[in-house]
Amino acid sequence: LTVLRKTQSIISGSTVIPVLVNLTFTPNDVDIYTPSQYEAIILVELRTKLGFSVFRCTDDNYAPGSGVVRIHWLRKGHHVINLLVVPGDNAVDAIFRFHSTIVMNFISGYGVFSAYPALTLRKKSVANRAVLFDHISQDRADRCFEKYTGRGITTKYDLREHHLWSSHVCGSDKSCPSTFRTLHDDGSLFVAFESTGAPGTPPLFYNGSSSMLWSMGGTRCSPLPVGHSLFIESLPTSFAEVS
Repeated sequence: LTVLRKTQSIISGSTVIPVLVNLTFTPNDVDIYTPSQYEAIILVELRTKLGFSVFRCTDDNYAPGSGVVRIHWLRKGHHVINLLVVPGDNAVDAIFRFHSTIVMNFISGYGVFSAYPALTLRKKSVANRAVLFDHISQDRADRCFEKYTGRGITTKYDLREHHLWSSHVCGSDKSCPSTFRTLHDDGSLFVAFESTGAPGTPPLFYNGSSSMLWSMGGTRCSPLPVGHSLFIESLPTSFAEVS
């Protein structure tokens, strides 16, 4: 946790899902997302202080459009870390470029966050249509979803196909892909490791200086990307507090 705080990095991907949901699988590795400005620092921390060594890998699981500019693979015994370097100063940006809502979660140095807990805690997921249609082939998308189907997750391209959301209000329901969201709104879930900040203030999710505004796109629910495109923007934390 100290390393995550020091480098403003997060753990994300399938590693976080078993923390939130009771699933019968154990991740083979850990994905750590780090801002490019902390790349050298976290590599030193992982290699010299935690004993990991860099090795060569040809893994192509990280698709274009994921916001990743560089990957380092590190190993210590049977433990593997995929260190994914992202541009800018906010690693959280990367999770909203993932293929579906089931992996839009992270562990920071302060706690565990889920962007779509109403879906995730029910083992439901919705495809990130903008990323899939723009950056990932249908075959690759199908393979991603088959993997999670085998882990007990039901993924749909259209939120309405999940019966609890068959008549939801598009653009308003916090589980809807077209709804604009922030990290601190009432549609997210955050479990803090310890109390941070003064009483009555929002908990510290990430680095304390920024939040996120995002929408997966669309003006109505549809199997196709309709309306506005994927939108992700860093915001001052004070903006998120009013959401």
